[in-house]
Amino acid sequence: LRALLVDDQPRATARLTALLAEIGGIEVIGTARTLAEARVFLSGREPDVVFLEVSLPGRHGLELLADVGLQAHVIVVTASEVAAVAAFEYGALDYILKPVALPRLQLAVERLRRACGESKDGSRRGLSAARPLAPARLATDRVTADAKLPLVHAATQSMELVALEDINWISAVKRDSLVHTTAGEVPVRRRISEWESMLPEAVFQRL
Repeated sequence: LRALLVDDQPRATARLTALLAEIGGIEVIGTARTLAEARVFLSGREPDVVFLEVSLPGRHGLELLADVGLQAHVIVVTASEVAAVAAFEYGALDYILKPVALPRLQLAVERLRRACGESKDGSRRGLSAARPLAPARLATDRVTADAKLPLVHAATQSMELVALEDINWISAVKRDSLVHTTAGEVPVRRRISEWESMLPEAVFQRL
């Protein structure tokens, strides 16, 4: 499988390259530090996967998902969970938190291989979504009452999708939070203020 790495931090790119080499089966055919560089690369090459940092200078990395010519899977690799909902909504295959752990990356690569193998006609999946990406939604819009939220466990970095109606309450734990669901508790690296800005006011109130 061929990969493009998009990250403005050379150290992060070097580490991800080394981890992918350790896993094997993925060739890094290019790197980009900005969306402009990534778009130039994608205009002439077609990778199978783009490992994408969403916090890029001047632009939001998820804008790349809306590019009409992009024919690849996208795995987001970033230090914050803030863009997780939007990433999955617009077609990202996986969402990995930095610092990247080898077992977590292996899980994403296994998911990538399954996704690539599921294409019956052998063509790559087009991630140019059926609807355009609205950049304002990434930062300001609240999730809807019927949404499913990706919760990334703070310790294990495992991810599960939880329906909003299955969340009973969320409590602050220093700068993180503990999500109390009908199935149990999930520690998440997200501040209460971030939850307050994204959850629907008609369903959740901050006390």
